[in-house]
Amino acid sequence: MLVKSALVLQIEPFPFLMLLLCQVDAFLEALLNYDKENIHDSCLKAIKPYLQDPEFEPENIRSKSLAAAGLCAWAINIVKFYEVYCDVEPKRIALQKANDELKAAQDKLAIIKAKIAVSRKCGHCYEK
Repeated sequence: MLVKSALVLQIEPFPFLMLLLCQVDAFLEALLNYDKENIHDSCLKAIKPYLQDPEFEPENIRSKSLAAAGLCAWAINIVKFYEVYCDVEPKRIALQKANDELKAAQDKLAIIKAKIAVSRKCGHCYEK
């Protein structure tokens, strides 16, 4: 939803902002449920100039508008999260794969140990 919104904002910001003002609850819900693990490249490209601007800091914006400062902080932190997520997710997937392989190896080892234990018990039965 907000992926398209970023594109609309570049084209016609005033109608888009008026729509948001009329639907504050929906806007807040969209922020809370934003798919921060799948940010489209066009959105990252659109926000990059703002993130590079030294004036785009919540502290600088707070004196003008608390709401705008909150949105500024949200945008900065969502992008930071996404960058970390993109770095960590392949490692998380590799860890899960390694844990799955370890579990399979442990299961095989348990089966082999059980067979050895049974064969030892049966071996003792024949020795007596």
